[in-house]
Amino acid sequence: MADKIVYTGNVWDEAKAHLLAIIVGYGRQAKLTLKDPKWYQEFYNRMRHITDSIVKLQPDLYEQAKNSNLKNKALMVAFDYLTEQDIEVESLVIDGIVIYKDNVPPERISWVLAVCSQRVKEVK
Repeated sequence: MADKIVYTGNVWDEAKAHLLAIIVGYGRQAKLTLKDPKWYQEFYNRMRHITDSIVKLQPDLYEQAKNSNLKNKALMVAFDYLTEQDIEVESLVIDGIVIYKDNVPPERISWVLAVCSQRVKEVK
């Protein structure tokens, strides 16, 4: 990642977003340049091969996933609820949310998480 940051001038978050786009394809299409390090190009090619293999094995699931942004909606519902409860969200990650719980009383955490889970279950 440091290689990509140095030659592109990108900040850490942009380099990380590009790497995640290669892995899961969220948000934007990842494109390589001739300046990308060899390891990065190989990583990209291997991930494309894995993705293409999965699509060939399960084309119906691929279409369903491509046409659905349910996970993103669920994450945003959870994010909105947690921030409404004055709980600081450290980051959104591929399959969840990382929160700071230090400023939340322990007796409140269970209740907040239960309500948050219920709201996520209601996402359609």
